[in-house]
Amino acid sequence: MDRACGCDRNKREMHCEYPTERLGWSDVDQPKYKMVLLPLVPAKFVSLVFDRLYDEASAFLREQCDGASGDEIPRLVGVEEALRSKVEQLGSSPSAQRQALAGIYMAAHQLRRQKYWHEAEAVYLEVVERSLATNEAFFLNDARLSRAVCLKNLGRMSEYERAKAEVPAGTTTLIDGVNWRVEDL
Repeated sequence: MDRACGCDRNKREMHCEYPTERLGWSDVDQPKYKMVLLPLVPAKFVSLVFDRLYDEASAFLREQCDGASGDEIPRLVGVEEALRSKVEQLGSSPSAQRQALAGIYMAAHQLRRQKYWHEAEAVYLEVVERSLATNEAFFLNDARLSRAVCLKNLGRMSEYERAKAEVPAGTTTLIDGVNWRVEDL
């Protein structure tokens, strides 16, 4: 049994990385993770998002967290790889790339709504990078602001401050039914 995360390394194909040292947390304020390690789970989530079945995708993520205590941060290991695979399937035409960007953004949005902070942060970063690379501004500032929200919820304050500084003044995003401005964070 792994002391940090509670999973049995001998019975899993994958093992989680517990970021105690990287984040500088003490044992006292260490967050707990509910790990979702099955490779089909992220692929199903990505498929639901790209099929525009957002309510089903949201319900699917909630199902994965059933039984988690309030202090656990849910994880969906493998979602980035599932997204890469889906994007490759779409092709490289400009319309396929716009479809990919929209799908990636919606995946990040769904992950953030269900408090999968780690995965949402990484996927929002992908949206920012793809938006800049393709000169697509539609999702850019919302993704930057939402990524900053994820970093703040993860307690990664120096990264949060840097991410927040990249967001233009006056940028807003809708979180839990409330429009938040970057200045309000």
